[in-house]
Amino acid sequence: MNDDVVEGASSRGAAGGDIRFGEVPQELVEACHVKLEALMAERSDASPLYRKLRQALVRERLSLPVISTTLTRVLSLLGQEDVAIDDLALAVETDPALATKVVGVANSGFYGGIDSIGSVRDALMRTGLEQAKNIVAGVAIRSSVFQAQGFDELMDEIWNRSLATAIGMSELLVEDPVFSESAFLTGLVHEVGRIVLVATAAAPLAEAGKSPDAAVVEAAGDAMRCELGAIALSSWTFSDEMVEAVTWQECPEESPEEARPLTEALYAADTLVNLKARGWKPGENAEADSLVEELIAPFGVDLARCEEILLAIEGGLAAFTKLI
Repeated sequence: MNDDVVEGASSRGAAGGDIRFGEVPQELVEACHVKLEALMAERSDASPLYRKLRQALVRERLSLPVISTTLTRVLSLLGQEDVAIDDLALAVETDPALATKVVGVANSGFYGGIDSIGSVRDALMRTGLEQAKNIVAGVAIRSSVFQAQGFDELMDEIWNRSLATAIGMSELLVEDPVFSESAFLTGLVHEVGRIVLVATAAAPLAEAGKSPDAAVVEAAGDAMRCELGAIALSSWTFSDEMVEAVTWQECPEESPEEARPLTEALYAADTLVNLKARGWKPGENAEADSLVEELIAPFGVDLARCEEILLAIEGGLAAFTKLI
């Protein structure tokens, strides 16, 4: 992970939930306006949600989940190439609830837990540094970012999809010297645009007794998740490559060359997760197999290895879901 992944995050996330548009690429904001106008032309029945979102865009005050002080500190450490497990453990221990969950995940069978370990440091030592980073990032982000009052079920759905994609990405890029460390975090936050949509428009309407239809929220999220997510990551000052990967996740061939491997891995992992949700298994559907083989080939992965990745996704979901 690049050192500048969360540079400046403490001055934004911990302080409140508004994006500073002056620090966000204007082409992302303009793309949101264009897509929103198209949505409004298609779905007049969703006008309250769309009007709320347009108002926020015009006022340049999109809402974001508030990043806790602990998460800010943890993300800063994860962005350091020479971070030590002792430093990471110390940061986690300042938040007892976070520490309990991190120990619980590390003690799960998926991470090799046989004898129960009680301390954060020992739990992270068991998994090794890279897995320790993933566990801490996953637990901290789930607790701080995937929150929206009245939308718990939706947040759970987005989280499960994001975590599955994160695990898939980390498996695909495990040998990549540039992106292996940022793969998991990119997968975790690739759907944050949906959370921005809920926090900005859906949740305020629900609080006012005008809760939008779930299908409307999903359709708006499908249309604008990339741009809204990239705006959020820009506000949090994640690395340029991670912002580009989220921006172009639906059309990786159009992403900048420097971010192409990360974007392609995101697209491939997301596709695997979607196919898995529909019951696909390697070798059981020739059309799906052909699609997957094309997507995973750049990472030196075949269908046999793909089956192992799907098992890793299942194990990782089980390890996190029971304890978060």
